[in-house]
Amino acid sequence: ADVKKSLVDALNDSAANVRRAAAEAILIDNFSPYDNLSDSLMQLIQNPNEELPTRKVALRAFVKHTGPTARSTIIKILTDNSFPDDLRAEAAHILEEKAYNEPKVIEDHLLTIFQNPNDAEILRAAAISALSRYETAKSTIPLIKALSSSSKRFKARACSTLGLIQEKNAIEPILKLAMDKKEHIHVRRSAVEALWMLEANDTIPSLVQLLKDKSEPGNFRGTIATAFGKWQD
Repeated sequence: ADVKKSLVDALNDSAANVRRAAAEAILIDNFSPYDNLSDSLMQLIQNPNEELPTRKVALRAFVKHTGPTARSTIIKILTDNSFPDDLRAEAAHILEEKAYNEPKVIEDHLLTIFQNPNDAEILRAAAISALSRYETAKSTIPLIKALSSSSKRFKARACSTLGLIQEKNAIEPILKLAMDKKEHIHVRRSAVEALWMLEANDTIPSLVQLLKDKSEPGNFRGTIATAFGKWQD
């Protein structure tokens, strides 16, 4: 009990590294409860003068020790543009990792962010990834459109999300990205991995052609070889 109280008190320490270390210790602690923990963590999360890494760790500790009731706080941070973009993106990553109730409400928030050109790219990309857990048919068209985005980050994330949700209508445009030698290598590798997730067997001859093409980058061809190994499973 004394150790737990000391950690909670350390969240309010005058030294930034002590506050962060305390939040990290609480995050990895699988035992609960802590007294007055939620309020202390929220103070760190909401403090605009606190270092961003500490705020992100505090958010994860808050989610872990609060449980499903943390949902409203996560959505608040996700949708409130007074919070830093990186912290809002962290909220999106948490939504991607955990299944919360009212998925359609969460999907709407994620779609709004993803489609808002005024939001930061890092946040919009995180929203694309999080849609893999909350998508419905409503998300499909925007995700497929993202494959034609000027942002390589959006295209790569959309490939992965469409693969995870098993959207077969995305196979053709994803294959097109994989085949395009002018496309960024990260996007092409994400496209190959998505085709494996989609079990797009009809694309194997095209991928074999790419694997044999010595003019293709080795890391790209390696991704194809790895995908073929998984395909056999």
